Amino acid sequence: DSPQREGHLLVVLGDLQVTLGRWTGAESAYKEAVEAFRPSEAWLDIGLALDKLGSVYWETGRSQDAVTVWEQAATLFERVRRDDLLRGTLHKVADTHAELLQWDSARAGYERLLGMARAAGDQAAEHEQLMGLGVLLEAQGDRAGALTQYRRGLHVAFDLAQREPLGTALLALARLLIDDT
Repeated sequence: DSPQREGHLLVVLGDLQVTLGRWTGAESAYKEAVEAFRPSEAWLDIGLALDKLGSVYWETGRSQDAVTVWEQAATLFERVRRDDLLRGTLHKVADTHAELLQWDSARAGYERLLGMARAAGDQAAEHEQLMGLGVLLEAQGDRAGALTQYRRGLHVAFDLAQREPLGTALLALARLLIDDT
């Protein structure tokens, strides 16, 4: 008589189906979990189940369906103010848009993540997003834009004073400039 408990059990069932590689069963379990959570308006649980459902879609080659479901999950994470979960989901959305060569959508996603990192004062996340934007622009053939983002990433890496971000930024710049006559 507890829809929320039923939803949690369905999520566990979906996780088990994923572990066994039974994608159809996982999809059904996660969808049923979302429906079980709806009457109690358990927005966080619905978002988590949708995030897992999106991953199932992505694993089975249904990238556009994954983006749609992840965007729904992102809205719910934003509603319950779970920025940690929101950033992860938005990152998956932006990455998938990039894989689908939907450049404008991917760029908008990465720029939103960059804005969130700056607002939170998280320089490590800011560096990661700047480097991601650089990679995206480089893939689009915008070498000047990529160079700008990598340089911004290098500046943040100097502020971080950590070897790995500094090395990542320098390597990206060197790789980009090695072909520059």
